[in-house]
Amino acid sequence: MAKYFKIIITIFILFGEIFLWKKGYTNNPTKTKIRTSSEINLFCSKIQPENNYCEKWWDTQKKLLELKSHLYLSIKKYCESQPKDPFCQKKNKTDINTYCNKIKPEDQICKQWHILKQMELETKGFLSEEIKIFCLQNTTHPFCKPSK
Repeated sequence: MAKYFKIIITIFILFGEIFLWKKGYTNNPTKTKIRTSSEINLFCSKIQPENNYCEKWWDTQKKLLELKSHLYLSIKKYCESQPKDPFCQKKNKTDINTYCNKIKPEDQICKQWHILKQMELETKGFLSEEIKIFCLQNTTHPFCKPSK
């Protein structure tokens, strides 16, 4: 009986660790904290504007902004032609993710949106790593001090 009890406890611990790892709750010192867009904007505008990833970040942000205006127009036209659609009756008719994922996933602009959002996410990861390296090398820099 004690043998089975140990096995059950081991299984619970193992699955608990896996669950916590997947949720990001484990303390992994090698894991890089993903930075917010505002932190990345500050880093790229004030600290390392010449960084290649920062240039890619700004380029992606510019393209996303351009697509956003096209998508808002598409949403407006769609809702004018489909006023009874539950999506169009919501307060927030400008939900690009819902529009591109559920209503018009085949739309070319939505496809470009998804590609750019993926690029933004990847660049955010690379810049988070760049910020981590910068802060390890410049521990006293005001940007690297934890906010209270």
